[in-house]
Amino acid sequence: METQRMLGAWLAQCKERAKKESSGAFAAKDAVRVPVLFEWILTDIQSPDCAEIKRQIADLGCHVVVPLEVAFLKARPEAVTTDHFLKACEPFFAKKDTHVDWDGVTYTIDGVMRHIYTANISQFPPDVIKRIAQDLYLFVTVKDVQTDELLGFISCGITPASAFGDVKVITCAVAPQNAHRGLDAMLFAAVLKILPATQRIFLATRPTNTQGIVLYKSFGFQVDQEFTQDPNHQVAFTNYTILECAVGKDSSLRSIL
Repeated sequence: METQRMLGAWLAQCKERAKKESSGAFAAKDAVRVPVLFEWILTDIQSPDCAEIKRQIADLGCHVVVPLEVAFLKARPEAVTTDHFLKACEPFFAKKDTHVDWDGVTYTIDGVMRHIYTANISQFPPDVIKRIAQDLYLFVTVKDVQTDELLGFISCGITPASAFGDVKVITCAVAPQNAHRGLDAMLFAAVLKILPATQRIFLATRPTNTQGIVLYKSFGFQVDQEFTQDPNHQVAFTNYTILECAVGKDSSLRSIL
């Protein structure tokens, strides 16, 4: 009971934060000294604001994530039978001796991703809504000051099962042409700026995303050897690598912004 109380305390504190200030913006300069604008919103999944920000980031999210999912499936085609996200691709692998239509696979994964970004939550089954209704989400976007072009974003979740100070990164996406600008690290730093009581950031990525894993490790992430499952957000360990980063006062991420 005490453990559960402490878990709920972090979510409650973040919700109080959202009541006082649920959105904001601040300017900064990227690694090549170009001005950028960070905008953020702290909201729940059923909020119209959440639906709107998900719509805005959908194209970039699909552009960055879909190729990673396709690469993983090429390396581990058996995952279509064990990974819920990839289940829609199973028909492409029904006949093991035939050529896989990878264009079709890519199109299917893109469709699944876009549905996640644009789906009307109220139309979800009641049991699904019940599992996510209490969750709190943080979205941070970074845009070009002059053109308002979306350069990248990070989405995070805090759930009733989150340990005090834990923030789960759902997606961090930066347009490939902007990879040299240090925006990934700045987005992680923005999370700490907005939720300064954060003590640990963790994420799940495909084990085939070697470039991403190297990047995250350069920020101080390491493989989480004792990951605790969230009962409402289960992760298939065989299909993901779990990384975590302690972000105490001496964390290099805190000095970026």
